[in-house]
Parts: sequence; structure tokens; C-alpha cells
Amino acid sequence: PLKWSELDEDQVGTLMALMARPGGQPAHLSPSEVDKFKRLPVFETVAGTRVALSNGEFFTLDAASIEGLDGVPLPPSASDRFLKPKPEFGDLHRDLGVSTLSEAGVLTRFLLPHVKEMEPAQQMKLLVYIKDRWASLRNEEGFMDRMKGVPILPLGDGSLIAPSELMDPSSELLSHIFDDDPDVFPPHEFSSDTWLALLRDLGLRSKVDKEAFLDCANHVAEQRCDPLPADVADKAGRLLRYMLEHENEFYDRKFAESLSSVPFVPVYRIAENFGNFGEPSTSTNTNTNTNTNTNTNTNT
Repeated sequence: PLKWSELDEDQVGTLMALMARPGGQPAHLSPSEVDKFKRLPVFETVAGTRVALSNGEFFTLDAASIEGLDGVPLPPSASDRFLKPKPEFGDLHRDLGVSTLSEAGVLTRFLLPHVKEMEPAQQMKLLVYIKDRWASLRNEEGFMDRMKGVPILPLGDGSLIAPSELMDPSSELLSHIFDDDPDVFPPHEFSSDTWLALLRDLGLRSKVDKEAFLDCANHVAEQRCDPLPADVADKAGRLLRYMLEHENEFYDRKFAESLSSVPFVPVYRIAENFGNFGEPSTSTNTNTNTNTNTNTNTNT
């Protein structure tokens, strides 16, 4: 029997050429020929091994991906599944069921699922690659939808987080309310305009919607004490003004029920003799009545 491992590169190339163009003409393979050819261990992967296509699913890269992915850390599982680029065998590969993947396909199928396994330097290299190619990648059908929610941003403790779990530091309200908690924003190295534009595409929380407002209110409520610090009172007042200015956006019974139990509205106590206002208080109520017996509560 033929010892495939003993064939040199030229011999394998000759065999492949005969398979691809028998008699100098493009091959028209029958189903039985396809099955036989797929069993031959002569197809070279980018890892340098020779495999039989019957041993799993294999791929080739399109021309743009070959150039663009140069140097990007492919995991072993991917390297063993990609055939070495050989344009002269392109028709044969297609006839044998080898799929061609674009950059987006390689990223979503082989790279993004393995980000956690990469070294920090490799993670950053992959993210920079995505940033540099974002203008074209974002237009690939379904690519952004598949990326949203994927933890890709490295944190200081070595863990990863999805952009959709973080807030946009360019939002004045969000940056003010959470100025004491930088962990809710992307790490500093991802704070440039270019990075933030990409992260917004991937779900970075930029709009102060109902969910974000509740997060803001809860954050303010967690800082309440008596007397209420001036910076916390300022945040609470700004948050309340924002809600009143955007009341049409927040008109929702479920939202109101959720917010009613959050003590985030600053209250000013009135002295027993109804003199000057005292220090801001954290006392809150769940109604909107104003009591003038011993103190005044402002509520939503």
C-alpha cells in the first residue's frame, strides 16, 4: 500500500494537480469520487499537517482574510481546520465541500469563543485587529449581532466583560452619577473616540433609558447617609431633574413601581420653628404629598 507519510511536497503537489485537473481539464467529480478523494490524507493545513477531509469540517480563507489575519493568534483547533491557501486547488476544495470563510466568519467561529484562553497580549492584539478592520467587519451580515454580548474587554483582574455590561463615559449624566465608580466604564485603554464608537456598536450603554436610570437611582441610594453629602445631593437632584425633563420617556407603570422603592430623592428638613432649611436629608416617601408638620418630603 502507498505510504502517504513518505510522499514529499512535490509528489503531493503532483497528485493534487491530477486530482484537480485530470488531463488538464477541470475535474467533474461523481459522488463516489468525492467520497474517495476526501479519504486521502493529502490536504495540508496551515499548521503543516496533512489531513483527510473525511475527518471533520475544513475551511479555506478568502484572499482578504489571508492577508488581514496574518499574525492573529489562531487557536490549535482552528489551525488544524484551515487548509493552506492554494488558489490552484480552489475548485477542487469547493467540489470536496471545503467552505471558504471571511474574516468575520473566522472571528465568530474560531477566535471570539477562545478569547478567554488567550494570553493578555494576544487578547489585545485581537481587539486591535478588530478595531482596525471595524469599518468593513461591521458591515458583514450578522457579525455585530453575533458579537453583542460576547465578553471581549479584559479587566484588571484578568476577567473579560461584554461592552453591553458597561456604560458610556461620554454621557454627561452617567459619568457624573458614577464618577466614584470607574469600573462601570470601559478600561482606560478603550476610552478613545475610536474605541467608544466600536463599543457603542456592540451595545455600550450610552442612552439613559429606564434600566440605566434605575441603575443610577440605586447607585445614588447606596450612598445616602445623614447628613447627606453635598456631592450625593447634587447627583440626586440632577437625576430627579432629568426624569422630570424626560417624563414622556419614563411614563411607564412598571418603571414607576420599580423606582418608587428606591430612596434617591433628596429631602430638606425644616426646623421645628419653620425657619431656614436645614441639611439635605435622605428620608423619602412613596407618595407625592408635602407634609408641613415637622419636615418636608419630596417624592416620586
